[in-house]
Amino acid sequence: MFVNPPNKKRGIRQKLKRGEWSWFAPTGYLNNPHTRNIDLDPEKAPVVRKAFELYSTGEYTLDAIKDFLKAQGLCSRTGKAMGKAGVQTMLQNPIYYGVMRANGEYHEGKFKPLITRELFDTVQQVMKNRGKPRKSSKNDFPFTGWLACAYCGCSITCQKQKGHHYYHCTKKKDPCPAKGYLREEKLLEKVKEIVEQLSLPDDFADNMLRELDKKEFQSKSDHRAAVQHLKNEKRELEKKLEDLLDLRLEGAISNEEYLGKKNKLVSAKVDLDQKIARAERNHGEWLEPCRQIILRSKEAKSLLHTENFREIPTFLKAAGSNWALKEDAVQWEAQKGWRAMRQRRAGITWWSIPGSNR
Repeated sequence: MFVNPPNKKRGIRQKLKRGEWSWFAPTGYLNNPHTRNIDLDPEKAPVVRKAFELYSTGEYTLDAIKDFLKAQGLCSRTGKAMGKAGVQTMLQNPIYYGVMRANGEYHEGKFKPLITRELFDTVQQVMKNRGKPRKSSKNDFPFTGWLACAYCGCSITCQKQKGHHYYHCTKKKDPCPAKGYLREEKLLEKVKEIVEQLSLPDDFADNMLRELDKKEFQSKSDHRAAVQHLKNEKRELEKKLEDLLDLRLEGAISNEEYLGKKNKLVSAKVDLDQKIARAERNHGEWLEPCRQIILRSKEAKSLLHTENFREIPTFLKAAGSNWALKEDAVQWEAQKGWRAMRQRRAGITWWSIPGSNR
């Protein structure tokens, strides 16, 4: 068996300490021969990020994510469609939030993370809770488990008749005045109308993003104290890492105990680095959520042509709540931020609405 020479091992370890990833870039990244590190792949990175976001909702299995990646044309390094095991490996890889894992040891990466630590942790929790997966069914009804009856509050169910899907109230609470059944094609028209209402043209979205950048610049001084507090926490973590290494060199703790504690500290430090970067970049609590809403609404147009109808409720649940079906009408309440989207056609701009996302 080939064994790396001592000099090569030392070289690899030095690269890891410098935060450099010198192997093949993981899916969503590209090797940069100039920096000898990795950069975000402009084409694949958004798809990988979307895969994390979809799985974090708890409504997508690994097989569903595999199908999503295949539909997006995302392939592995070998050019083949990613299998279920490959999807799971990708979703469990800490490199996507900026941590390199080598031989069980974590190292802070000096490259741009693709996702946040919070999103990664959510995905891991969803994967852990997969002991009770959604029951499989012969029929795939994309709009069940989301809508309630506007009259009695019972769940909306669906049944298949003569090749068509019909949605109706379960009527578990009698009496319920709801009458009739709504075909999926008609319901799809209604929800797509809402998606269209919540979507933004590219030029309009870009203008809004530029306005946010101006707001960001104006509020720089507001968060200096918060940033300094985070930096103090980071220094404390760095001191703990140094003390931990001293204990290991002195033989006071075992290698296994050292790795376990070090990995937690490194992950926490990367998390703090991301919070510091966001605080320095945003200078306002409402700026980043507002920016994310604009970006999501800009991407919403693709849902108008998707064949995977389950993506539509996933998007709409983030934009609103209390989704209900009343005969052939879909009722809902917009979340903060998204409320402005329903008023923009009246000539009201996002940033002119007091407290629109605060």
